[in-house]
This record gives sequence, structure tokens and C-alpha cells, in this order.
Amino acid sequence: MKNPTFFLMFIILMLIGCQPQKPIQTTSTTLDSLAEGFANPPMSAKPKALWDWVNGNANLSRITEELEAAKAKGMSGFDIWDVGILVDDNQVVPAGPPFLSDPSLQAIGHAIREATRLGMELGLITSSSWNSGGTWTRPEHTAMALYRTYHQSAGGAIDLELSFPAMPERYGRHKTLIEKDTVSGRPVFYQDVCVLAIGTTSDSLLQSDQIIDLSPYLRGDRLVASLPEGQWTLVRYTCAPSGQSLAIPSTNSQAPMMDHFSAEAQKANLQYIFSRLQTEVPDIKQSALKYLYVDSYEVNSGIWTPRLVDYFDSLMGYSPLPYLPVLDGYVVENEEISSRFLEDFNKVLSEMIIQNHYRLGRQICEQHGIGYAAEAGGPGQPITMCPLKT
Repeated sequence: MKNPTFFLMFIILMLIGCQPQKPIQTTSTTLDSLAEGFANPPMSAKPKALWDWVNGNANLSRITEELEAAKAKGMSGFDIWDVGILVDDNQVVPAGPPFLSDPSLQAIGHAIREATRLGMELGLITSSSWNSGGTWTRPEHTAMALYRTYHQSAGGAIDLELSFPAMPERYGRHKTLIEKDTVSGRPVFYQDVCVLAIGTTSDSLLQSDQIIDLSPYLRGDRLVASLPEGQWTLVRYTCAPSGQSLAIPSTNSQAPMMDHFSAEAQKANLQYIFSRLQTEVPDIKQSALKYLYVDSYEVNSGIWTPRLVDYFDSLMGYSPLPYLPVLDGYVVENEEISSRFLEDFNKVLSEMIIQNHYRLGRQICEQHGIGYAAEAGGPGQPITMCPLKT
């Protein structure tokens, strides 16, 4: 025989296959347990629902009534969602208190205590409607945008006052919410990112020597520098709040959206929320509140954050500043390099929102003994789908 080992293995496998198999036994105990599970499902199998507190309006006795009715119908709990009304010409629902104000917290605390008594579970939205943010969001933690102002130069010695970018008055159907200095009229928070001199070309193609960083020569609004002779466009890039507000907040909860790319913003946001909740529910871990909930990411006004340049440099190994003209439609060096920069730019923003908003949010919530749930939705800039998919 050419292969005795193969023949021996074949015989062994045949003998194993000929062994009598034990029949599958279905006991009455198994069937009874299955039937009992359907008749009295565990809490984890029972349905929950979104509990709209329309216009932030909530009545304590009604909260108890609705929780008891839901428990009687076999529900396990709710996610509390403070939200406004898109159209209510007749003002059917009166305006309730601002989200997380003392009266709002009284209602939330009552709901948590009643749900605890009934053995139910609750989730709580972190803002009035969506996205994340609230009246407590400080100017430096609001959603940011990258603004530009433009000046022309013929080169040579430069001594110019560079204008400050105008802030938008509206975003969509909402007025922008940008806190401004009463004297200068400028945003309370802003950050100059860089000043680039961009050589004038007959098309959109720029070579690296046609982009000169003049940032070290900017003092306040004054730029004192020199350039080679020729036609140049001086671009002042400034990071400042976008002013985009919460989408459909309750009447008294109008507020700016927060910076989803900033770890500092998320820490301040959740620290405030937990500090407020603990005034009503000191031991959150032992309560019916099982997680905080964030709605979809739909911040479409801002694609910048104060720490983006350093984060980009650390993650990608090069500075994004010489490639900022790509964001305005220029091609820097060639199409391939510009496309790679855009891919890197989107990847950095994606990584920042994952690490600094969602993952950090989960870590902070877990430190308080509860979970962190998020709707995986969009669209939000810089891309037209969920930024977590880049």
C-alpha cells in the first residue's frame, strides 16, 4: 500500500462514525421553562420606548401614572427625551422648564425614583433634542468652524491689518448662538490657526513653493512680513464657534451644540450632567437610571476644533497647514497628494469624535456605574454619512 497512514486514519474515522449516537432528549422541564419564559419574560426581554417630554413639560403624578401603566402592560422602561415641538401654532403644550434646571431635575429625579420602586429601567438624553450640548456649554466648548478672510498683496514688504472674519447670523432656520465680547463684538472664544500666502495661478493647481506660512509674523490683527514679488492672496484662517444650535429643543432650552471633537468639551459636558443628577439621585449606580443616551450626530456647520492641528500632526506625521487650500478647492502639488490629504483629514476627524466624544463618554459614564448609548446616525460633516465609518 502506497500510503498506510492515510488508510489507517480512514478506518479510524469510519469506526467513529459507526458509533451509536445518543438521542436528543427533550424533557418536560425544558418545555416548561420555555413556556414560562414566554409567559413571564425577564426584564431584559421586555420592550422599552422613547418617552417624549414634549417642550420639557412633565407632571409628577402623570409620570407615576405612566410608569405604572407601562409596567402593567409588560414594558421594562423608557428613555426620557426632552424635546421641543416643530410646529405648535396653537401652543397646545405649554413651555416647561429648561432642561436640567431645578424643576426639570425634580421631574427627572421623581421618574428615576418611581422606576426604581417599580423595578423598571430608564435612560436619559444628554441634551434637549439633539445634538449634544446645552445652556451649560461654555463658548470654548461649542461646535467650531474654520473661517477665512482674504487680502491681496503684490509681494515685497507687507504691513497690513488683517480683518477678522464675520460671524454668521443664522444657521438654517435658527439664529446662531455665539457669545460675543460686548466691546469688540468678536466671539468670546476664537483661535487664529494660521496665515497662508497663496500664489495666484491661472488654475487651481498650487505647488508647494506657492504656499508660504506667515503665521509667525501675525501679532493680533497686524501682519508684518515680506514675500517674493508677485500676486498673492493672504488667507487668515480662524477657528471660532459656528453658532449652530440644538435641533428642536424645548422652548426654554435653546442652546449651542457642543464640540464633538474635543475631549475637554465632553468632560465638561458630562461632569456637569452628573453633578446635576446627583442633587436628586445621589446613588445613581443603585438607581433605575441605567445609561445616558445621545441622539444622532448631525452637526453640519463646523469641521474644526482647537486641537485639530496637533492631533493631525501626531496621528498622520505631518502638518495639515500647507494643505488647507485643498479644503477650498485647490489642488496642492497634484491630485493624488490632495486626495490623500482629504482622506487623512476625514480620518483624523473620525478618530477624534470616536475617541474624544463616544469612547470618552462611555468611560465617564462607566465611572459612575451606568452605560452610555448612542444612535449611530448622521449625516454630519465632513462627510455625508456617519463619520464613524471612515
